[in-house]
Amino acid sequence: MKNYLVLYEPGDRNWSAFCPDVPGCVATGKTRAETERHMAEALTLHLAGLQEDGDDIPEPSGIEAGHVPVLLPEAAGTAYERAAAAV
Repeated sequence: MKNYLVLYEPGDRNWSAFCPDVPGCVATGKTRAETERHMAEALTLHLAGLQEDGDDIPEPSGIEAGHVPVLLPEAAGTAYERAAAAV
C-alpha cells in the first residue's frame, strides 16, 4: 500500500480533490467524506489503468500538507511588540 497526497478544495456546492503525484486523477463529491471515497476509487482505477497499459506507477513524492495558525496583522501588532521587547 502507498500513501499519496490528496488536496481537497471546498466549492460553492461541492468538494473537489486532486493528487499532485498522479496527474489527471481528480474526483468530486457533495461532501468532503464523499469526495475522499471517490478519490480513493479514482486513484485505484487510475493506477490500475497505468499498470494495464504498461506505464510506470508514480511513486508518492513524500510531500505533506498541513495548516499553520498565524496571527492576522491587526491582532499581531501587540504580540510582535512583546516579542521584540523580550529579545
